[in-house]
Amino acid sequence: SISTVFPIREINKTNWLNISNDYRRSFFLEQQFRSYYTDYLLKLLSDNHVYRECACKTKNLPDCFIDNIIIFNKKYLKIEIKLNINIEKNLKQQMNKYCNCDKIILNKEINKFYKNNDFFKSYKEKALIIDTNNIYVFNNLNNHIIPIFKLDNLKTYNDIEIIKNKIKQYI
Repeated sequence: SISTVFPIREINKTNWLNISNDYRRSFFLEQQFRSYYTDYLLKLLSDNHVYRECACKTKNLPDCFIDNIIIFNKKYLKIEIKLNINIEKNLKQQMNKYCNCDKIILNKEINKFYKNNDFFKSYKEKALIIDTNNIYVFNNLNNHIIPIFKLDNLKTYNDIEIIKNKIKQYI
């Protein structure tokens, strides 16, 4: 084997797909994976905005925080980022909390929120999970996590359209 330096500080919005794809499984912190891979991916998947660390509020329960919410096809779509879903404990329970909350704070500075029961503005029963291997759809109705796209197949910006179509098909 050959030791190489991971060029993390060279990653930017123009080269993230090439560099990060080669090193995607080398991220050992979820924050690194978010900053240098999924943040760029989500900007391309969303209609116009990516919200981060959104508070999910449910009466009589402590707040929980979902990693991202994007606007996809003019509706809010919840997204959780993990390094590897196979080593996560209680991931389905965590996703259920996000899907079943009463209200989500999108931007705490301006107190922008949406109520989760507004079916016209959000995908209530579905959410995405992204790990270093795949993009998955979580279905809150049957508690299933379905892989819909292998990130090894994301090689060009044209593949983003394939991902968008896959998401539309499953949500």
